[in-house]
Amino acid sequence: MNKPFSWYLMKIDRIAAWILLVTMFLYFVSGYGMTKGLIDNELAVNIHNNWLPIILISAFSVHTCYALSLALKRWRLWNTATKIILVLIYIIFFGFFICINSFPSGINKKSTNTNNTINQEKEVEEEDDNDAVAPNQNTTTNSSKNTGYTAVEVSNHNTVNDCWIIISSVVYDVSSYTHSGPQSHIFCGKDNTSALSKEHGLNYISYFTQYKIGDLTK
Repeated sequence: MNKPFSWYLMKIDRIAAWILLVTMFLYFVSGYGMTKGLIDNELAVNIHNNWLPIILISAFSVHTCYALSLALKRWRLWNTATKIILVLIYIIFFGFFICINSFPSGINKKSTNTNNTINQEKEVEEEDDNDAVAPNQNTTTNSSKNTGYTAVEVSNHNTVNDCWIIISSVVYDVSSYTHSGPQSHIFCGKDNTSALSKEHGLNYISYFTQYKIGDLTK
């Protein structure tokens, strides 16, 4: 005996509901993984920012769309007009999240030249100030600004209490920044250029100027 189409829709809705429940649970786990170090920091960031949003939005859309269609049928409002409205609602819904992901990048691209100029001026001013005062807790005991470090040396400083990172071939000691716990956008002992550029755009360089300890050497 063939099942009616509504039966298959109900099954799909139930599957979407379970996926939604599991995805929300993983959101909590990955979120705590980024801040509390429960799981690998890089894995937690990928799960939380790259994998789960697509699954969550898809499952949420299927589950809520089915529920809304049932409600409209119960109220005897299920017709061509309400179907079109429902479709438009979900088009706007998806468009909203697409804009959220793309809008910050657009702002950063438009302000590229201005930000570069401002950041360069800040770096010059801060270097002049650092030459006149003693190093603070945000820097290491190395007093030379031109000290060179290899990628292997940087990789040895890979904990939140001893955290060195590479940004555009420059080495930074951000231990005082990460000592309170793992940061979602900082990968200790690694090259962070791509990750920080994606997280903050071109503004990220100015955030870490004060932590510079040298340049990357081969």
